[in-house]
Amino acid sequence: MKNQNDLIDRMARLMDSIEAGSIDCEKAGAVIKAADVVVQVMKTEAALYSASGGALMPSFTQLGKGLPRDPGEAEQERERQRIAADKAARQKRLERA
Repeated sequence: MKNQNDLIDRMARLMDSIEAGSIDCEKAGAVIKAADVVVQVMKTEAALYSASGGALMPSFTQLGKGLPRDPGEAEQERERQRIAADKAARQKRLERA
């Protein structure tokens, strides 16, 4: 599997094979179990990405291979988000006044 889109394509082909009767249910079940493990890994990596504030890139994306991003980039992104939130809060206060 190259990425999440490849997984989706493979699952679609598997469903077509099941419907066509060209694959037995036992083999299909094994493939589905393997795909479920991949999905669980993706969920875990996404949670780590979120918890790290974007410092750890998920390996399933085409953007990175699970290697840490430049810590400065993650810090800059958090700062941009903080500034945007502060600006929105100030604007809301001005609208109430």
